[in-house]
Amino acid sequence: MAVINGTEGNDAFIAHTEADYLKGQLIFTMGAIPAAGAWPRPNIMINGQAVANVTVTSYIRDGNTQVVAVPLPNVPITSVGIHYFNDLNTQTEDRTLYIGSVMVNGIQLPVSQGSYAREGDTTIPGQNAMDWNGIMTWSGSLLSDAMAQPGAQSHQIGGGGGMDVVIYTGRERGNFDLKYYADAAITVGHWLSGFNDVLRNVENVLFDDRSAYGGGADAVVDANARVIDGGRGLDTLVLNGHRDQFHVTKAGVGFSIFGNGVDEWVTNVERLKFTNGYVALDIEGNSGQAYRLYQAAFDRVPDVPGLGYQTNALDTQLTLSQVAGNFIASPEFQSTYGNVSNSQFVTLLYQNVLDRAPDAGGLQYHVNRLESGVSRSDVLIGFSESPENQANVIGSIQNGMFFTMP
Repeated sequence: MAVINGTEGNDAFIAHTEADYLKGQLIFTMGAIPAAGAWPRPNIMINGQAVANVTVTSYIRDGNTQVVAVPLPNVPITSVGIHYFNDLNTQTEDRTLYIGSVMVNGIQLPVSQGSYAREGDTTIPGQNAMDWNGIMTWSGSLLSDAMAQPGAQSHQIGGGGGMDVVIYTGRERGNFDLKYYADAAITVGHWLSGFNDVLRNVENVLFDDRSAYGGGADAVVDANARVIDGGRGLDTLVLNGHRDQFHVTKAGVGFSIFGNGVDEWVTNVERLKFTNGYVALDIEGNSGQAYRLYQAAFDRVPDVPGLGYQTNALDTQLTLSQVAGNFIASPEFQSTYGNVSNSQFVTLLYQNVLDRAPDAGGLQYHVNRLESGVSRSDVLIGFSESPENQANVIGSIQNGMFFTMP
């Protein structure tokens, strides 16, 4: 374990290099040409078995590619590959998959070393275009040498005096295992690369949500000025203490954080994490949208775990329309309002958001939209994201929204 010590002043540490985050993964860069309105849908293969299915929608003729990464299992790896199975050959179109690069455990494998076995046809070495259903495979010494590379080294980081920030690349949830300890230490483990760092005398841990592959972090930290700019993505700043030990206040285009040894200003940071939960700062983002849905659908503030559940759903997989649909189908909505007509549905939204009955013109407008095929989910979103609803709730959420995760 490498030891990194800070100074008596304010320090910012980049915990790991970009290469560290690539360990423990199989990463393909791919592009495609669609045909008949559909894109290639290859399987990612490890040891001859499909471990993931992806749809490649990056149009190679426009210079676009996409990165697909899957974790390497903790077993001996003898082959990796791509199974392309939905090719289309016509007189006018040809759906084709292009392989730009392949990386295993942080080591780039030459695309030319792949073997492309086309179904019902010949096996072609060194071809990067899959223009026929088949499997492209990499194996042999190049693969075994890549797998023999050690994982990322763990660090012991001591912040020293001052107010310190340790920066990790990647979204906190789903990528890292963070633990607090009674002696004020924090451990940060990375699921894929295998490092497990120990942090002491560190006031801030910033998870900068941007893929390490092909770019690295884009957060900017000025330790001396005590300013943290998370940049793009869904960034989380971890603070070593209970929520009640800190004052979080909206300040300009960011937030002021004070307490428990911290006095700083942050911007473009969407989440704060404490020992007992999170505070969402993305008032216009997923958390704010989830909060406003509660007001529009249920005429109440969200419960703490409920806000966390809906925020996580928006962060990870669901659209706002899908979450709104879940609100309407929920037992709470059904038990409170029952099986309502379109007119009754619009009326309750007026009452929840505007605290009044609808005017005749407004009621008819929304009922006509519903009867023309607009979903109730989208009408609910229209009310929840309306200027009126945003004005109603801003006083409650302008300094952040506390929630716990499921």
